[in-house]
Amino acid sequence: MEATSHASVRIQDAAGKTFTFSDLAQFNQFVEQEEYFWRTQGKRFDVEGKMDRHGYFESHKELEEVKITIDSLRGSISELDERQREHQVHDFQQRWDRTLRKRWLWSNHLFIQAFIKCNFEHGGEAATAFINYAVRGEASLGSGPEFLGTMLAYECLNPDRNRESRRDGERKSLERLRDRLHAETEKLQQWTVATRDETQEWMESAQSGAKKTHALNKNMGERQIMNQSIEFDKQMKSWKQEIKELNGFYAEVLRWREPAKHWKKAAAEHRCEGIIWICLLILTATGGLGALGYFFYSWLQGQEIGVDLKTLNGVVLFASIMAVYAFLVRILSRLALSSFHLMRDAKEREQLTYLYLSLSETDPSEKESRDIVLRSLFSRSQTGLLTNENGPSIPAEIVRAKQE
Repeated sequence: MEATSHASVRIQDAAGKTFTFSDLAQFNQFVEQEEYFWRTQGKRFDVEGKMDRHGYFESHKELEEVKITIDSLRGSISELDERQREHQVHDFQQRWDRTLRKRWLWSNHLFIQAFIKCNFEHGGEAATAFINYAVRGEASLGSGPEFLGTMLAYECLNPDRNRESRRDGERKSLERLRDRLHAETEKLQQWTVATRDETQEWMESAQSGAKKTHALNKNMGERQIMNQSIEFDKQMKSWKQEIKELNGFYAEVLRWREPAKHWKKAAAEHRCEGIIWICLLILTATGGLGALGYFFYSWLQGQEIGVDLKTLNGVVLFASIMAVYAFLVRILSRLALSSFHLMRDAKEREQLTYLYLSLSETDPSEKESRDIVLRSLFSRSQTGLLTNENGPSIPAEIVRAKQE
């Protein structure tokens, strides 16, 4: 609430009428009304070209200076303490109270309109005599205009002294109504000032609350943005690490794809070879058994078979034929078994390749398993054609170094 709300001001006009105001805002509004009234009356004389007018018609100049002083005082009084404020208001009141007592007359006196009419119609001398009688009770009868002004003032103030006329009653009623209106106007002005101060205080409180709420929301938003930024950075770092690991895994998958394709293809080739060797073995075995059966059947029938088993040469020849046949059957069977064995070994190596890719390289428990699988992948395959077949195996360290 402004400090000027407690600055009380009291002044008097030339007729001794006292006016009290609870703050400078009410006083400023009152001065504006008086300044406007006397300035308007002065312009009326200027329009008619009447320069002979009383000095009260120039009071709007002093009132305008009072307004300027009030504005200056209201701008600086809020920065002063209670004692300094009272001192400033007291000096202001002492200065302008003396001036206004001499130069200003309230515009709502009952005789004001008669005074203005007297000055307008009969000149400044008659107006001075009018004011001397109306304000001070002094009768001026020296000249005609003075006598006329005094009589006009007497008639205005004493319209009928012999009886209580309706005009006098109306005047008293109007005076009471005027006083009531003035009192109600002061109350309305006080209420307006109080409402204005309360509204301004509420607006300041609302603005302060809004600023605090805005600052709180701003801080919460900044904190939330910071937390989200930190969380996003962590998540981005995690994603980058996962992408890096996946890239490494897919690169390793691409490196091992060709060996897996090779072993898959080798398994298919060995299967075809095994089937071929089995077919040859079946044909050889069937043909040999058929020829042998025919040979024994002919021999038992006593037919000429070209080989005499009674002689040594015949026995040796028959034994040689049977040995060659047995050797051929054995070779074909071993080739067929070896092909199927290599086919199964190629399939196992293909599955070992996928097993190797599924094992983690960073997990210590799985790292040893990877080494075992890697060593098995690059060990020499036994064909089964040779007895006690064995060969050197490639160490896992060499293969891993080659991959790196």
